[in-house]
Order: sequence, then C-alpha cells, then structure tokens
Amino acid sequence: MGRRIILMGVSGVGKTTIGKLLASGTRAMFIEGDDYHPPENIRKMTAGTPLEDEDRWPWLLALAQEIKRSPACVVACSALKKSYRTFLSEKSGEDLFFVQLVAEAEQIQERIKSRAGHFMPGKLLDSQFSSLEDLDNELGILVNNSGTPAKVAEQIISTVPSEIGIVGLGPIGANLARNFAGKGYWTSIFNRESPPLEVDVASSVKEEHQELKT
Repeated sequence: MGRRIILMGVSGVGKTTIGKLLASGTRAMFIEGDDYHPPENIRKMTAGTPLEDEDRWPWLLALAQEIKRSPACVVACSALKKSYRTFLSEKSGEDLFFVQLVAEAEQIQERIKSRAGHFMPGKLLDSQFSSLEDLDNELGILVNNSGTPAKVAEQIISTVPSEIGIVGLGPIGANLARNFAGKGYWTSIFNRESPPLEVDVASSVKEEHQELKT
C-alpha cells in the first residue's frame, strides 16, 4: 500500500489547493474531506453554527472508510483535534501521515473571502482556531503555507519520509523505482558516484520521473 497523507488545518489554510498538487505530483488519489459531510453538517456551517464533536464522528467515519479503500491518497481534512486524527487512523486501519498546514489568520481570511460557492463562512474561523490542537507526538510534520502552492507541495514531497529505498539505478533498479512510485509508494533512490561513467545518475533518473525522491 502507498502512503496516505492527511492535509489538516483550519478552513482556508490551503488544504485543497496543496492537496491536489501533492496528489498529482505523487500519482495518488485526491480525497476532498468536505464532500463527506452529511447534509445537516453543511446546513449548520452555512448558517454559521460551529460543529460539535457529535456532528463530526459520522463524517470522520465516512472519510476513514474511503481512506481504507484507497491504496494511496492525499486527503484534505481539517482534523482539528488529536482525537479526530486518532479516530481516522483507527477506523481506516492505516498509519496515516499528517501534514499540518499553517498560515497567518489574515491570509486565511482573505482566502475564505475570495473563494466562491463554499459553505464555510469566515465567521467560523475563530471557532476553528479555538478547536485546533497542533500535532503532538503524532506521525506528521508542520508546514507553513506562505509560499506559492507549487513550492509548498514540493517542500512536502521532499520532507515526507519515503516508504521504499532503491540503491542502484541500472535498468532493473530504475524500473523498480518507477513502478513503486507509480503505485503511490513514496520512493527514494540512490546510485553510487563513480566518475566519469556514473555521475549524478539518481538526479538524472529523477529529472525524467518527478515522482521519485533523491
């Protein structure tokens, strides 16, 4: 099975934008967590009413079941509390890797104002910050989403630990690496330096296949 990445954080921090780029760059399925909210949750948030824990458990369960069905995926999900993240991991039966996106509150408010057709009003942002529990002894990283989306996605790809390492990039090694990466496994590659014939081999292979990590 490939890596399952959860992009977490408050509404408007950039989970969907970064998540789509990350999924595309790693050949993983993108899952939009908002799509799994039951209608009552959407009605509440549209009306400006913060969700309670009891509102979130059915949503998180539906999302966990989708994660379980997906061999390699990137998920945009607020996952504000540690208990929510534990629930997702337990119900999906997977070791999820969490990427907590952070940004300045003013920047987030501007993003919320500029997006059209989303049910989450900006006035609920304070309640989300109040509920947010930073990653604490959990499998994951914190990433500041202040750069361009492409640069932030690239930073995440370079930082998330690989699941598989391939040493030696002859025809067999290179094909193995490409096959693993193509199936959604986060794969690192290495080839010895032996000038003048073997120089920058890993970098050259990565240049041809961007899903690989050196």
